[in-house]
Amino acid sequence: MSLKEYKNIYFVGIGGIGMSALARYFNRKNVNIFGYDRVKSSLCVELENEGMKIHYIEDTSHISVQKENTLVVYTPAIPSENTELNYFIENNYIVMKRSEVLGKITEDHFTIAVAGTHGKTTTSTMIAHILHDSGMDCTAFFGGISTNYNSNMIFGTEKSVVVVEADEFDRSFLTINPDIAVITSVDADHLDIYQNKERLISAFSDFTNKIKSGGTLFLEENIDMSVVNREDISVLRYGLSISSDYQGTNISLDKNTMKFQVECNSETLDNFSLKMGGEYNVLNAVASVS
Repeated sequence: MSLKEYKNIYFVGIGGIGMSALARYFNRKNVNIFGYDRVKSSLCVELENEGMKIHYIEDTSHISVQKENTLVVYTPAIPSENTELNYFIENNYIVMKRSEVLGKITEDHFTIAVAGTHGKTTTSTMIAHILHDSGMDCTAFFGGISTNYNSNMIFGTEKSVVVVEADEFDRSFLTINPDIAVITSVDADHLDIYQNKERLISAFSDFTNKIKSGGTLFLEENIDMSVVNREDISVLRYGLSISSDYQGTNISLDKNTMKFQVECNSETLDNFSLKMGGEYNVLNAVASVS
């Protein structure tokens, strides 16, 4: 069943940053949005004010949606013993992980996916802002609340470019087939899932194998090329050293503002200002403008 055919979507854990972005996306498409969350956060209150029906007691008596035309979405952060999630499973509702739904959304769009054990939220937000501010039709799902938009998403049209944060947690990023991918870092993280860094690196290699043939990977200069085993995609390195295809240069700090240039193929893009400290944020910016 196509996502377009569902009249109701029920989010188990709707207050999560990724789940709420999806809820906002479908709410803008005039789908009836229902959900449960354990905490009535300020974000949940915002969702309610946008017309979504949310409750905060784990109780199946609050479930009013019929099985027909209803999709249930959950996040791996929800405990397996959750009463409501198990009710939906036992009663044969269509149940999908958040990452699977995100993968379905991106199928029909030119997609830019940003992965990495750190830096992906900042980088994906920068990319989306650059596209949106330049007038390009863009839909974006953020891993945080962007102060520019006071939201965790930008809503575009049916033909928009989609920017997503590709999360390695629970191997969620393997549901996405991007046209362009960025990998900001591959550090030892989520070892409760991967056990060791070698398995984490293997998962990132699997992610690069999801890039569409003819696509492009932007890879931070310190990441080992072993994560890529493709000849049908372009691989471009970005960083702060002269060996990278895209280089952040002439970096300086001026009254809490990072100033820098970007060098590429003997061309200089200058006068960049970033009101975020740290060279790591300059790196994120270099990836974004590349």
